[in-house]
Amino acid sequence: MSGFVRLMRLLLVLSAAQPILPAHSQTFPNQPLKIIVPYSAGGATDLVIRAFADTVRESLGQPIIVENRPGGGTITGMNACAKAPADGYTLCVTNSDSLSFAPLLFSRLPYDPAKDLIGITKVASAPSGLFINGTLPLNSFAEVIAYAKANPGKLNFGSFGAGSVGHLYAEWFRRELQADMTHVPYRGSAQVATALISNEVQIAWLALSNALEFVAAGAIKPIAIDYGTRAPQLSNIPTLAELNANPKSIQSYFGLYAPAATPTPVIERLNSAFTSALRDKKVQEKMATAYFTTNPTTVDEINRFRRDEAEIARRMASTIGLKPVDAPE
Repeated sequence: MSGFVRLMRLLLVLSAAQPILPAHSQTFPNQPLKIIVPYSAGGATDLVIRAFADTVRESLGQPIIVENRPGGGTITGMNACAKAPADGYTLCVTNSDSLSFAPLLFSRLPYDPAKDLIGITKVASAPSGLFINGTLPLNSFAEVIAYAKANPGKLNFGSFGAGSVGHLYAEWFRRELQADMTHVPYRGSAQVATALISNEVQIAWLALSNALEFVAAGAIKPIAIDYGTRAPQLSNIPTLAELNANPKSIQSYFGLYAPAATPTPVIERLNSAFTSALRDKKVQEKMATAYFTTNPTTVDEINRFRRDEAEIARRMASTIGLKPVDAPE
């Protein structure tokens, strides 16, 4: 057998062993991408996405359209993302806690976060905290909890939707600290901040990016920080961990997701474009002005984090006896 024939046979064997990528994957992207935000406009998630959208657009060569789809405590927007065509053109960004705890808080969710969505990358994290209305004659976490115990149901606890981090804290404080507060869900963090300033609610969980200007104006007061360390901007305010009042042992973050059946080459292309943007110094500087730290990861890393978080969430729900209720409309 001639050397040429042997070479041709070897090449045929090798080519047969290579995966044949769908034509769609080879040409992706060839149209604009849409990122669904399951909160109303003006919140922390909007700040995160708009900080890197232009850089990603330059990398992918296609516009990035941001679509706010609030409602149902992120369920409306995340369901739209999960049920979208799995072609890489519809993505979504949400707080990781919403995916971890929604299945435990609500029965009959219209989508399964574990089965219907795949993580592309972590995006960013930022200090958040518990804030109270500035006119309340209370000045610390201990004073707020003591007041809530002595006056069941008199404090309204605002959150950016059922199933959100704020909802989780309200339940945990009620069950574990016997601090009975009335949970009041809103459609986004901007609405929560407005409600807190107007005293429609007296306590709320907010990202620092939504809260600091109102703290400076005296309209609201910080009582605890939800982060691994104290926030430099509020260095005199203790963390929930310092107060032995942290219901979670994990740090929440914003992540980028796609429908689970999206082809792997497309997911990897998106991961490359978005993580490259998140490592860009100009993007990091933009994020820092809103008190966010970028957290780019591999696809495997974010999905491993998701599995770990789901297990922690299950244990926590069991500890406080959390029972699911009907999902909000």
